[in-house]
Amino acid sequence: MLLQAALNGARPPGEHRSLPLTPEEQAASAVESVAAGADAIHAHVRGLDGKESLAAADIHRLVRAMRLALPGTPLGLSTGAWIAGSGAERERLVAGWSDLPDFASVNFDEIGAASVTRLLLPRLRCAHRAGRHAHVT
Repeated sequence: MLLQAALNGARPPGEHRSLPLTPEEQAASAVESVAAGADAIHAHVRGLDGKESLAAADIHRLVRAMRLALPGTPLGLSTGAWIAGSGAERERLVAGWSDLPDFASVNFDEIGAASVTRLLLPRLRCAHRAGRHAHVT
């Protein structure tokens, strides 16, 4: 069995006082989650403005913070279509990732899910599908 901790979801900044948004806050939350028994971490990357982001610079900041805080703990990131605004923009952003998570979540009920999966599969290890979601690892 694998226990994955989801740190923040698609919640907007300010929705909860303990919502981790910055890479440092997310890394601290991840450390607490692993100490409580989590085997893997799932996060929604945030830009400097606190909004969800798929931009390579924001991915880099979070991946780096997580690797420093929890080396060896599997890290997964959301690729939700709502984050980028369009299928082509999401594909462009994901294709630009140089710092990769261990897995990525792809919602297969979203337009462009297959394209995002095709971008990630050669760069990550394998895909796990569960209902309308898939974890590309």
